[in-house]
Amino acid sequence: MTSQLSDKRTEKGGQTRARIEEAAIAIIAAEGVRMLSAAKLASASGVSKSNIFHHYATIEDIRTGVLRRIFEAMLAPLHAEYRDPAHFLTAVGGFVTGAREEEVAVFKAFFSYYHEGMFHETYRGLLVSCADEMHGLLCRQLEKLASPRVSPETIDSLASVLLSTIDGMGLHVLLHGEAARFEHAWRMQAQMIVRLLDNE
Repeated sequence: MTSQLSDKRTEKGGQTRARIEEAAIAIIAAEGVRMLSAAKLASASGVSKSNIFHHYATIEDIRTGVLRRIFEAMLAPLHAEYRDPAHFLTAVGGFVTGAREEEVAVFKAFFSYYHEGMFHETYRGLLVSCADEMHGLLCRQLEKLASPRVSPETIDSLASVLLSTIDGMGLHVLLHGEAARFEHAWRMQAQMIVRLLDNE
């Protein structure tokens, strides 16, 4: 009985944290990292300020927790299974250029942290860690899907190209709002990468 109550409390606590972090993402996407406050979070999430600080010691803890949540969302497509390089690159491109409304908020929040990471050592460290993890996941996918003739150096270089393109193209899609233009650019790049992975 005590164990069941503990499990229910843990589950409810997890749901409350998720509501707080989802509200924080929406606020950061709309106003930037620095504009996040307990009052705004309480209003947007429907969770009282005292309950917010029951789950998080400080607003800064919420900011870093949210950044980790954003990473999980952005890394998810890189954990899936793909049948060939074209399938993989199409899926990643769709995530960048065809983001749904809730994914757009995640991207906007991510770029707000990206900006702050130029000046904030903690965010910079987390962003570098995420970039390293993403690079590693890209390498693993490319290694699995590429021709055995493709060298590890080429895989590493292509992962770096993809990583910088995901960031750069994602930013330009948000700035310009012209997804079709960037979908075409992504397809062109994907075709070149597929040729390299098949023929080296």
